[in-house]
Amino acid sequence: MTTFSREPLDNYEDNVTKLPVDRRPVIVHWLKQLTLLGLMVTIIVSAVVFREDLNAANIRRMLSYLHTVSMNRDDPVTRFSLDSSMQNQYTSIGGGLAVINRDTLSYINMAGVKDMEVQLGYARPAVTSGNELILAYDRGAQAYSVSTTFKTLVQDQLSSPIITAYMNPGGDFAICTDERGYRAAITVYDDRQKPSFQWQTSEYFINEVTLSDNGRHVAAAAFNGTGIAFNSHAVVFATNEKEPLCDITFPEQSILGISFLGEKRICIVTELQTAFYSLDGSLIASYPYASNTLKGFSLSGGSVFLAIDTGRSDDGLRLVSLNENAEEISHVVLEGELQSIDNDSDRVAVLTSRYAALFARDLKPVIEPREIRGASRILLGNNSSAFVIYADHADLIGLE
Repeated sequence: MTTFSREPLDNYEDNVTKLPVDRRPVIVHWLKQLTLLGLMVTIIVSAVVFREDLNAANIRRMLSYLHTVSMNRDDPVTRFSLDSSMQNQYTSIGGGLAVINRDTLSYINMAGVKDMEVQLGYARPAVTSGNELILAYDRGAQAYSVSTTFKTLVQDQLSSPIITAYMNPGGDFAICTDERGYRAAITVYDDRQKPSFQWQTSEYFINEVTLSDNGRHVAAAAFNGTGIAFNSHAVVFATNEKEPLCDITFPEQSILGISFLGEKRICIVTELQTAFYSLDGSLIASYPYASNTLKGFSLSGGSVFLAIDTGRSDDGLRLVSLNENAEEISHVVLEGELQSIDNDSDRVAVLTSRYAALFARDLKPVIEPREIRGASRILLGNNSSAFVIYADHADLIGLE
């Protein structure tokens, strides 16, 4: 029979093995505190050294970073909630998402916190961004705005309807308008939102505009003619000169995309070729493909990526990376139909009807392709990550 002693446990204290105290939570706590303290010291030193650039927006950005670090999350935010009742447009900036719809422009930071929201009320909203600034505009109307990720710097009304616009990484931007008395006009603004160049044309209609990264050159994809008899043109300007540097003609071809490659070359995508020109209009090289096989492309950061139909149902796309001489750096074959593509100088993110993937410029996988269903768009995030956009949320892949 089992018996139980009623003697105090203290009488057997010498026979009890004492376990060591687990100090790891304390160590982790102090490491977090030291990290936060180091970040605060860095911010204070930066504020002193760069005090001429210290303003309300930058102070708010610093406080937001502190808030993000101090949230004490074990895992990064990988899902961002979106309003599915609105027809949203997106651009990625600063590790987060700028979201515009008919009511508002907002910015959701890397911690999933909404840092900025402004009422705009644009009927046909569109958005483009640089490294630190966001350009929102109302297509077919006169309104546009320039914002940081914390506040709106400018809200303005032009005298003519906006056709399209583009912002370069440094914050310079160009707006193309349907100008009265002309077919179109392009106005370039510097990063302080001051006009620096204007070109008005009664000869061409313009469907796209782009700027070089340093803001010294602007180019337009234009066309003229009637019916099936039309010519596309790429017109390139230096922003300190009134006359164009060149006017490149593409008979009976449509210009689908145009972008500067550094400061000396320009890339032009049509339905039949991707061509590289010097700024004086001299052809350097071209990369041809059959009509109706180009399914998508992305031109950013001096890199060029093309998605070309293979003609096979099982492997539907051939993703090609080109160098500045129109030569293949590499290619990969992808399954499914192209939904979206986005790139910078070093990476390209691709969304097909089967999966999402992130590659380096040489098309070596950064994120292995993963099955995705129901997404509509993909955008690059910071480092080795990408936003996959759905109707009611965005998933940040690559941080799991």
